[in-house]
Amino acid sequence: MTVQNELLFTLMKLRTGTKNLDLAERFNISNSTVSNKIITWINLLYVALGTLNIWPHRDIIIQKSPKEFQEKYKDTVIIIDATELTVQVPSSLQKQSECYSNYKHHTTLKSLIGVDPMGGVMFVRNFSKGSDVAQHRIHVERAIGKVKRFRIFQSLIPVSMFGTINQIWTVACLISNFQNPVISDGGDE
Repeated sequence: MTVQNELLFTLMKLRTGTKNLDLAERFNISNSTVSNKIITWINLLYVALGTLNIWPHRDIIIQKSPKEFQEKYKDTVIIIDATELTVQVPSSLQKQSECYSNYKHHTTLKSLIGVDPMGGVMFVRNFSKGSDVAQHRIHVERAIGKVKRFRIFQSLIPVSMFGTINQIWTVACLISNFQNPVISDGGDE
C-alpha cells in the first residue's frame, strides 16, 4: 500500500463518506487496516494542518474582502457561528443529556467556527455541548455548508467515531480552505 493510496482513501472517506468495507475491497486490504490508516492520516492531517498560519493580519483580511462586504461590514475580520452534527445516541445517560439539542430535538455535537469575509476557515473549536451565535451568520453558514458537503458528515455520526470526530471535523474545515471561496469579489457565491 503506497502512502499516496492511504491518503487517497482517507480523503475519499472524508469527501464521499465511503464505507470502510468498500474502501477495503477497492484497495485490496482488510477493513481493520482501512480503519487504522484513516485514524493515522486524520491525526497526521490534524497536526500538520493545525500548524498552518491561517489567521492573516487584519489589514490583509480587510484588503482581500469582497467589495460588497467591505461596504457593509468594513471593520469585520472574522465571523463566528456554531453548527451541529447529528450523532448516534450514546448509551451513557450523562452523555445523552450533554449531547441533546433542544433546537434540533436530537443528540448532536456542536462546534464553533470562525471564517474570514471570503469564507476561509480561520478558527475551529472542538465539539462541545453549547456555543454562542454571532451576527453576519450567512457567511459562516456558507462556509459550514462547504464543510458539511463532505459526505462523512451527511449521515448519523456513530458513537465509535467520537474519539476522532474533532480531528475529522478540523481536517475537513481546513481542507475546505483549499476549495473556492464561498464569496467572490463580486459578492456572488
